[in-house]
Amino acid sequence: MSENNKDLHPEWLTQWRENTARWNKTVEGSAEEKQLTEEQDAIERRLMATPATTPAGMAAQIEFALENNLVGEDLKGGMFDGLDSNMFASITAGLKKMANASKAEVDICELYGTWQSITEKYKTLESRLFSSDVSHGEFEDLSDPILAERDKVESAIFATGCTTAKGQAIRVKIAAYFDWAVPDYNSAVLEHAEQVLS
Repeated sequence: MSENNKDLHPEWLTQWRENTARWNKTVEGSAEEKQLTEEQDAIERRLMATPATTPAGMAAQIEFALENNLVGEDLKGGMFDGLDSNMFASITAGLKKMANASKAEVDICELYGTWQSITEKYKTLESRLFSSDVSHGEFEDLSDPILAERDKVESAIFATGCTTAKGQAIRVKIAAYFDWAVPDYNSAVLEHAEQVLS
């Protein structure tokens, strides 16, 4: 995910938690308590007033609301015996799952870019072999490290827990490149993958 598409709310929440832990250990009425209170107020205002635009940012806002007792305090732990707290906790879990899926998609896209670069390097070397620019022995010496590097990247791509359409499309493209997919389904599956990635 690019920096332009990243909320600062998770970092602010971490700061707020750290300040809260320090504030709880201060002496009441001390200069340190006063300073931490001012810092907490500033962090809380940022957390609440800055609109979140990503699942991670929204999850941080909800976690802050739950931990700061902005919800869930009425009638022994919230409305309808804690139903409001449970609802917000559930929303937070869902948003965190979405944020993790987005991160995994970014990771797998970066790995796929590396895979494509390595594959192009191998194709260039292969064309040099066909044009007799390199001997078979030289080709093997040069291609072995390239293929070993690509194997590592492929392993990482298939091990990355990305369940988004883009992540699956990348796996299909690699499978089709090596003709791993069932031939009867290759064209339709590959066509769909190409549409997702275009």
